[in-house]
Amino acid sequence: MNNFYEQAGYALPDDMPQSVASEQKQYYRHPAGIYNGFIGRLMLKYKTADGKWSEQGMPGAILVRGVLQTWIKKYLGTPQTPVNVTILNDDLTFSPDRKIAELYYPQVIEFAPKDQWKNIKLFDTFTLGSPESKIIRSNADKPTIKETVFKNFAYYYGVPVKWVISLSDIGNTYIDTKKDRIEIIKGAERIPIADIAALEKEFERQLEAERAARKTEQAPEYTPPTADIDLSGINPDLLNDNTDLPF
Repeated sequence: MNNFYEQAGYALPDDMPQSVASEQKQYYRHPAGIYNGFIGRLMLKYKTADGKWSEQGMPGAILVRGVLQTWIKKYLGTPQTPVNVTILNDDLTFSPDRKIAELYYPQVIEFAPKDQWKNIKLFDTFTLGSPESKIIRSNADKPTIKETVFKNFAYYYGVPVKWVISLSDIGNTYIDTKKDRIEIIKGAERIPIADIAALEKEFERQLEAERAARKTEQAPEYTPPTADIDLSGINPDLLNDNTDLPF
């Protein structure tokens, strides 16, 4: 190869690194398989014009996407390897050993017109028995065009649902809209709002505790643990976007 560089007149400086490994951020990934749980809040994500994450109401904040909290009560494994793992108990309490990233699946909700097909695939069957409750409906002026009514996600707060997370060839997880969607569990009772409020309060408490722990781990004197971290799955839309994760 050195002869090739010489023949091509391709000079590389001596201080250029030979190779550099990519930095792998390690986040919890939900395993592929069957889940049931219930719909939580639609959280809104903002950026500034230069692409930095921001908060609602901050100067220059632009709404870029939503993230629907899909709380997980049970993980049932796959048809090939069925399991019955309780994530949230019937009273919506959870084991203190669980990381908060395990508690819900962060489903990205797109706002750009070109991406509405994703929302349509996932939520086209959502209805509470009246046209006004539908998340996906026909445009009033052009009935052949479907549109997403984002404010209607609030109607489904606490509604039990089921879904399937698939695993891609490169190890990413997602809901395969070619064959799956998020489905309302017929006949199941809506989760009481007071119970969800208690869950959200405890979630926020543990979120702050985990954030504090992460800051401690990032201190200069901290020695990282040697144990492996489970990276068995994550929504591909979130892979380079850790602000959609709960920490």
